[in-house]
Amino acid sequence: MFGALTLSSAAVAAEPVRMPKALRGMWDWGPTACKLELSPDTQSPIWIDAKSVRGYETNDVPFKVTRVHIKPSIWVIESRDPEVAPDIASTDIYVLSGDHLTITNGERSFDYHRCKVDAHADRP
Repeated sequence: MFGALTLSSAAVAAEPVRMPKALRGMWDWGPTACKLELSPDTQSPIWIDAKSVRGYETNDVPFKVTRVHIKPSIWVIESRDPEVAPDIASTDIYVLSGDHLTITNGERSFDYHRCKVDAHADRP
């Protein structure tokens, strides 16, 4: 049995909750995977940075990150979209295996592939 590592803004008031480093970067699932730029009217790709997950109608900011498994790497991430619905929290499960990421909320799931992004390219 694995112990859970939980990071939340209440536990560490001075430090904001961060997305795990292993998840950060550009991810895509679309038919032209990793060819389209991040856009408000394109359902893929998504960009995960230290502070948020951004993509089509998404600007989620995590407030609790719990790692529940090592291999494959699995996190339960609770977040809010501060611009659209700051009072509504969502919970998603992130499963990472190599360059493949599955994100599910139990009702829907998306399988993403890690995009190779130019280190000098502007980030969204």
